[in-house]
Amino acid sequence: MEIATYQIKKFNHYAPSPKAIHCLCYNSDLSLLALSRSNNTVEIWDVRHTPHIDRVFIGDPNNSVQSIAWLNNRLFCSGLAGSVSEIDLPTLQAKHEIPVTSGPCWCIDTNSKDSLIAAGTEEGYINIINVHDDSILHEKLLDKQQGRILCIAWEPNGEFLATGSVDAVRVWNVTTGHAIHKLFPGRSEAHKETVVWCIAVTEDFTIISGDSRGKIVFWDGQRGLQIDSHQSHKADILALCLNQEQNKLYCAGVDPLISSLEKISVKSSSLNSGNNYKWIKSIQRAIHDHDVRALAMVEEKLFSGGLDGYLAASSYPPKTLIKYSPLLQSRKICLAYKAKLVLILYEEHMELYHWTNDVLSHVAMIKSYKNAPIRCSAISSDANWIAYSTDSVVRLLRFCLVEDYSKSEIRRISGLPAAFKSASVCFSFSPDCKYLTSAGKNRIISVVELSPDESVRLLYQLNADSSVLTDITFLLRVSEDCERIVAADRSSNIAVWTKSQFHCCLPKHSSAPTALTINEANDTIVVSYADHKIVEYDMSKKMYTPFSRALDQKHPKQWLNRQFPVEGIICDPRNKDVILFYDDSTICVVDKSKNLPDSSCKIPRLDRVKSPDSSDNSESGNSQFSLNRSDNVAFQIMKTFKHLVFLSDFGDDNQLMAVVVDPDTLTSKLPTAVLKKRFGTK
Repeated sequence: MEIATYQIKKFNHYAPSPKAIHCLCYNSDLSLLALSRSNNTVEIWDVRHTPHIDRVFIGDPNNSVQSIAWLNNRLFCSGLAGSVSEIDLPTLQAKHEIPVTSGPCWCIDTNSKDSLIAAGTEEGYINIINVHDDSILHEKLLDKQQGRILCIAWEPNGEFLATGSVDAVRVWNVTTGHAIHKLFPGRSEAHKETVVWCIAVTEDFTIISGDSRGKIVFWDGQRGLQIDSHQSHKADILALCLNQEQNKLYCAGVDPLISSLEKISVKSSSLNSGNNYKWIKSIQRAIHDHDVRALAMVEEKLFSGGLDGYLAASSYPPKTLIKYSPLLQSRKICLAYKAKLVLILYEEHMELYHWTNDVLSHVAMIKSYKNAPIRCSAISSDANWIAYSTDSVVRLLRFCLVEDYSKSEIRRISGLPAAFKSASVCFSFSPDCKYLTSAGKNRIISVVELSPDESVRLLYQLNADSSVLTDITFLLRVSEDCERIVAADRSSNIAVWTKSQFHCCLPKHSSAPTALTINEANDTIVVSYADHKIVEYDMSKKMYTPFSRALDQKHPKQWLNRQFPVEGIICDPRNKDVILFYDDSTICVVDKSKNLPDSSCKIPRLDRVKSPDSSDNSESGNSQFSLNRSDNVAFQIMKTFKHLVFLSDFGDDNQLMAVVVDPDTLTSKLPTAVLKKRFGTK
């Protein structure tokens, strides 16, 4: 028997340009992976369970982040502005900054034992910076070398440094400030310089360098001798990393093939160096098609990133590969249901489209204040109000709709309450379009009243002190009756307010929430966490629902083992028992009235039937499908998209709108990769 039919219409008007990954750095204590991109943003990924973006630091557009490093759970970065900065994770601001000598700072590395940072600069200086609890100060300068320092690494005991530059690897005594060894990698052509792009130092003081010849070279740091070398690539090696046991080495670069070398034991008499081991070539994997610029080991997984913007997590054995698209920074799509308008967020502007007759037609483009990067945006259901925030200002716009959209007017509302003077991290318009709720970086949630005469009045503020929210708010929802506000922070705290009064907090989960919604039909909150656990919380009774308690013991293992975080949750207004969860490529339908399967059972697939009235050749590129649920099983899955960026709530016509970005759209914006001859090709 058919239970429900959902009509899904696919739109592909969102066409962002991928931002290359420049650096990766892992903090094992916090299980956080920091990465920087070509647009100077630094993303913090939580990798304890399903990898997902924890928070994003928007850097100076005039700077370029060239290196990042963790020190005692604090994050530091350097770049072309010629300074070393600390990123304050709770406020997403630059906390401390110190200029270096001299010029752009190409690389940094940290010594946690002595709380020191070593920074290499354009003019060949090594700056030693001392990190204190409340400041960072210059400690000393090492001798100046000729030429820029492109990579730097501490010897584990903190007594020596290894640096890479043009035609040289140097070993430095930090105490004296002098270079004790200058090592020459050689040249493949007499008149072509060899650039040492990356470097690492092992526990036994073996220095490993990767250079522009495509060679990995091993050096004895104590004696200043070359131990071994391997021609692992056909072009520049830009990144290398060691596993925790330091018996495996991974490297990649302009030739994007990721190669590995393994350390094996041999008889010491067979080696001139006297060591009892040797590095040999191991497996190679083609994970990226373009330059790989950064590698990092996270326990047994290798994370890699580069020009294509994808963050890849791979391992072998067993052979696994998951690639996270560069589309997960924040909610990029907002839908004005009543007006049938779609707001698409790009880095420095927004696009408005009108949805009619299954076609999206362009209405307007809105540029941000001073072309600053936009952190968040929202549009009211009737499309009369648009809000967005950069890291410095909040803007509220009035969109005056007329039948001819080309003549519609967009006006900025001036005289906003003082509460809106600072930047916001998320917005939520009330369903009746009369109120706007905003969450700031200071954990204060503000609610303003929006009047037809375009006046804005502050109603109240919710001061989410340390007993309620302890971190930056990133999920914000307002109930249909505008009486309940639900907010979640990055530390897994979820709080509920009723009529401006604190109501309750949900029990704290071991992993962070990735999506939540309010189910108006039964006054519950539905939450999905990074470990894919699903909970349903009754706000009136202040407790988990019977379904949630039953599900806690019977989550399907196939669901818990999914590799992509849930991006959104939708409750079906026609049936209070039906909830939809979606991620990068999958829609999961959960029907609470059905039987919970045994946790080891495979989740059945939803039938996907093309609607007879759909047209794949339409201007909008729509695809329309019917999803028929007939099995008596609570969980069912449909996997048909890649990448699914947004899935709308249900409209009056019982349709869903899916905004999809084809991977080919992203790769088409990239420069030509290094050409390789493939088997079976000419």
